[in-house]
Amino acid sequence: MTLLPGRRPLLTHISPASIEPSFFHIVLDVSDSLDLATAFTSPGQYVQLRFPTTTMKPSFLAIAFPLSLATSEGRFKFHVKKVVGSTTVALCELERGDMVEVVGVIG
Repeated sequence: MTLLPGRRPLLTHISPASIEPSFFHIVLDVSDSLDLATAFTSPGQYVQLRFPTTTMKPSFLAIAFPLSLATSEGRFKFHVKKVVGSTTVALCELERGDMVEVVGVIG
């Protein structure tokens, strides 16, 4: 397990993933924290996302982006299903430019 100090990357993209309104693509820019991007070394790893302006529970999301692109482009991509009553609702309602806290790459 690799836990890095909390980082606050920008949310650079959020959009519906399909015609199904509960599925979203979310992309975070981690280019200012290349140690975070290079900590992603194996498929199946995930990150803990926290919402710095709320008291909501953190979300754990699997990184859905090829290793080489995460490092070269400095981005993490996630596929998220919005589930009523969970933190995914708040996550899917974020807007481009919002910041979330990434605690580290785990797994």
